[in-house]
Amino acid sequence: MIRVPADIRNMESVLNSIECFLNQIDASDQVCFCVRISAEEIFTNIASYAYVNSELDSEQQMIGVSLSYDMEQQEVIIRFEDRGIPYDPLSKQDPDFDIPFEDRPVGGLGIFMVKRYMDQIDYQYENGCNVLILRKKLLAPGI
Repeated sequence: MIRVPADIRNMESVLNSIECFLNQIDASDQVCFCVRISAEEIFTNIASYAYVNSELDSEQQMIGVSLSYDMEQQEVIIRFEDRGIPYDPLSKQDPDFDIPFEDRPVGGLGIFMVKRYMDQIDYQYENGCNVLILRKKLLAPGI
């Protein structure tokens, strides 16, 4: 597991680790794109919002990212963990694209995009920790 302080400045090193992992398992460019965009969005959200008004000191404000590959299911699995405020991003309602752009509430497009790019997303809050698991099939027939 990669553990870094919840600071947006650490995102690039995490994304580089994810890209190296994807290259090792010979993921397609399309899968790499979907995973990178999704991981970037999730990391940004955690770094920006998970520890707002947190009682944890800065040394405890961490983001954990683990990577695995399920050979049987032919999918990459990215697990994000943080000890920030409990938040289930899957509970956020998808944007209503029937509303004119200027009348839509701010936010929500990033999570919507992650839902579209990934094949499965699971959230749970366990042992004081937000756990978000992203799954992407390597042989996915499209975005």
